[in-house]
Amino acid sequence: SPSPREASVVPAAVVLPIGDGAPEEGATTERPTYDSAFVRSVAASGGERLEIVLPTTGGRVTITAWDEPRIEVRGRLGGRNWAQTEVTLERASGGTVLRSRYTGSSGPSSFDHAFDIHVPRRQDVHIRSAGGSITITGVEGELTGSTGGGEITIARAKGIARLTTGGGD
Repeated sequence: SPSPREASVVPAAVVLPIGDGAPEEGATTERPTYDSAFVRSVAASGGERLEIVLPTTGGRVTITAWDEPRIEVRGRLGGRNWAQTEVTLERASGGTVLRSRYTGSSGPSSFDHAFDIHVPRRQDVHIRSAGGSITITGVEGELTGSTGGGEITIARAKGIARLTTGGGD
């Protein structure tokens, strides 16, 4: 297996394989099986903004506050077109941008991505996603954005929340 790279761009060719995609013995077919995984982090301060842009691939997003001066993303890529996904995590003016995009040709595509993100406790978050659930825990700030479909859960947060979903609770 290749070792994790510290670069902020994660093309599918350098994502760490975590299995052959076959379900484990006794596993149900409803449980997601991920083909690749990665961990990336960047320095960040409280009071900044994290922008999450997943316009073509979507994905389940879980954001949890912590007391570290950085943003850490643990991503899992799955679905038929996972290998044509490019993920970037980089500093931008006023904060950080996490972006996932489909690099394949047009036509039907299928993704099953998940992003577990830790952020400094005081952090504004803006999400634009093609679909997938959003869970935010312990964050203090302005929480805005939308998902094309999926449940939205906010717990132990402080601030303002304006999030919408195309379908889900």
